[in-house]
Amino acid sequence: MRFYLVGIKGTGMSALANILVDLGYEVYGVDYNKKYFTEATFRKSIIIESFDGFTLKDDYFYIIGNAFKIHEITTKIKDLNYKFQYYPEFLETFFKMKKIGISGSHGKTTTTSFTSQLTTKKINALIGDGSGFGNKNAKYFLFEACEYQNHFLNYTFDYLVILNIDYDHPDFFKNSNEYLYAFQKAALNAKRLIINYDDPNCKKIIHKDKITFGFNPNADVTIRQIGNKLHITFLEDEFEINFSYFGKYMAYDLVAGFIVCYLIGDDVADVVSKVNLLKLPSRRFDEHKLKNGNVLINDYAHHPTEISVVLQALKNKYVHKRIIAVYQGHTYSRTMTFYDEYVKALKLADMVFIMPTFSSIRENDQNPYLLLNADNSFLKYDREVIKKLLEDNDLVVVFLGAGDIDVEFIFLTKN
Repeated sequence: MRFYLVGIKGTGMSALANILVDLGYEVYGVDYNKKYFTEATFRKSIIIESFDGFTLKDDYFYIIGNAFKIHEITTKIKDLNYKFQYYPEFLETFFKMKKIGISGSHGKTTTTSFTSQLTTKKINALIGDGSGFGNKNAKYFLFEACEYQNHFLNYTFDYLVILNIDYDHPDFFKNSNEYLYAFQKAALNAKRLIINYDDPNCKKIIHKDKITFGFNPNADVTIRQIGNKLHITFLEDEFEINFSYFGKYMAYDLVAGFIVCYLIGDDVADVVSKVNLLKLPSRRFDEHKLKNGNVLINDYAHHPTEISVVLQALKNKYVHKRIIAVYQGHTYSRTMTFYDEYVKALKLADMVFIMPTFSSIRENDQNPYLLLNADNSFLKYDREVIKKLLEDNDLVVVFLGAGDIDVEFIFLTKN
């Protein structure tokens, strides 16, 4: 079968493309000419066309990305009566093995990546940095279950992880209660639930078969963090794990993956032995050290909570360095809804530069520099100014955002 992915450069779609190639299928796709970080992950055999010149054929099976439900090419596919499915529908029907969904407002990609690296089981893994992989003998499908537009309600889960519930996507969910209710409905689609006991909204989720985890001693799986060691107590067994990443959120991501591996029958000793080999997914705390000792960081953080976590982790790790944040907002609606929270989070940095907002194709153009009005100390981003600053010592420059801000990070690492 030949698959044709509309919006193939999206994080989920690019990961899916790689899985399909690994499973032995021919994969084609179409997207905008604009460079995106997921392109580095594509298998060599994948053929990608541009929206400026694409070819539709009746022997393709079309998979429509979430951002392209309303688009010229989708209309043509429907008018020609070609076979197609939308991305969430395809995931649900195509992958017939047991499903492990990773959900939550924050940490989905890291947790999915950690779990895929820790397990010894044969799996298909769809990771949100585009680095999916397939296995023809897979018994499990591990994937990110995103809440946006209720996409995760298309899925049935054998296991569902909920890492946290922190109101987001205000362009779709009218308020925090509606957002919470979506997670409750997703939980009811799961046979077994793995959920963060420390998160106040997660505590509200009802499920007949759930395992809780957290630093709270009342959780089913408890965590203690002492230096770079995690002590995990699970079913009266205690495991000590060396863990070099900073912050409790990373601990949550690891422990959630650890529980999944335990439940699907991985040998615990094998899982523990792999922890020190874990690698973070793309655009998650990517570090590049310059010759003069300065550090460049690239991170996908685009919600105020995520920004706070990253900046606080940097302040803890680089105690004697100045932290300079470069932020690119992701959608106007999110920026306006959480305006005050963004200002507070970004002020954790010693200096803040603002790039134009990376808007959704579903939004009308607005002021691309909304956050510049928040505080006179926030400056408009200028690459030459950053280059000049980097001539000094003891600096960390962190690029934050889910758009194409990584282009600036990559440029400065090479110049």
